Amino acid sequence: MAGAQGPWYDAFGPGYVQRAFERAALADSKTKFVLNEAQTERDDEVGLAVRAGLLRLVDELQHAGVRLQAVGLQGHLQPRYPHDPARFVDFVHALAERKVEIYITEFDVRDDTFPDDVATRDAIIADTAEKFLNNVLRVPAVKTVIAWELADNYSFYTDAAKKKDPLSQRLPRPLPFDADMQKKPLWFAMARAFRNAKKA
Repeated sequence: MAGAQGPWYDAFGPGYVQRAFERAALADSKTKFVLNEAQTERDDEVGLAVRAGLLRLVDELQHAGVRLQAVGLQGHLQPRYPHDPARFVDFVHALAERKVEIYITEFDVRDDTFPDDVATRDAIIADTAEKFLNNVLRVPAVKTVIAWELADNYSFYTDAAKKKDPLSQRLPRPLPFDADMQKKPLWFAMARAFRNAKKA
């Protein structure tokens, strides 16, 4: 089915990722090469398929001798979808067994299914993030957590909400700082998770 795998797959076929890594390595032999993927935190048909496909792709790249030092897992936590912490950490361990570093990239918490009240919403966002990070940071191969922007007003969720309704009073709050660059409960939750990981 055209378009099912994405435009790059449709244009170049299933080997395009390997070719991209090989050609990039020819241009730069010192850069750390990272494969970044989305939707792995979802414990539904989509997420499970992405996990299996990602593990298979890492195996194929390594078998072909491609230089791959790290795998990024886009951490867009979306509570509208199921998430099983035990199954997710099993998947992260499976990646770690392939001797790659693991990065949580684009980390944020989608809050459109949470209550409107800001304090309540911020508390649920923080709790969601802290539980996720406490779980995943138990895996020593997880080396980095990168937020998808830092302040709410820069979030792509905020941009999408404003496009949908320019007058909306309920704007997303998915990031560690608010629009005035003040620390939110999410910031403190992330800091606690990082401290807990250091003690482990």
